[in-house]
Amino acid sequence: MHLKKCSISSFKGGLFTGVWNEYLTGSVVQGERIINYIRPEGGIIDSNPIYLEVSTLKNAKCYYYFKLSGSTGFSYFQLFKLTGESYHYTSTELKDNNYEMSIKCSDLSGNTETRNYFVSVKTNGKIVYRSEPAKQVVEEPKIEDAAEEKP
Repeated sequence: MHLKKCSISSFKGGLFTGVWNEYLTGSVVQGERIINYIRPEGGIIDSNPIYLEVSTLKNAKCYYYFKLSGSTGFSYFQLFKLTGESYHYTSTELKDNNYEMSIKCSDLSGNTETRNYFVSVKTNGKIVYRSEPAKQVVEEPKIEDAAEEKP
């Protein structure tokens, strides 16, 4: 029996699109692209509550979860408070710690995109409230077809 030695670069090339660092920063695209942007995109969060905003390229429903970084416990997705069109918004409070955050959006056709981030909550008890939007209009990106040249 002949076994082929497999390196990490051969593993990641067939599984992920783009470069390996994109997986670590949350920009992996699974299937059709649905998510336009997410705020915050990981990093340090310095006040509670934590406000999550997502813009999608089409009408979708978005869900999120936080779990303690490195924990093996079960996590379940929660529906954003405002969702269903192209702007999605929710807020939640977390204790100071390191978390894995996951955002999942699904369009009406069943296409799903999930992005994962690492966040560090360091509020030291700081609370900053803001009013929650009833609805925000997000300009949809314009996609233009390349003009065909005629001979």
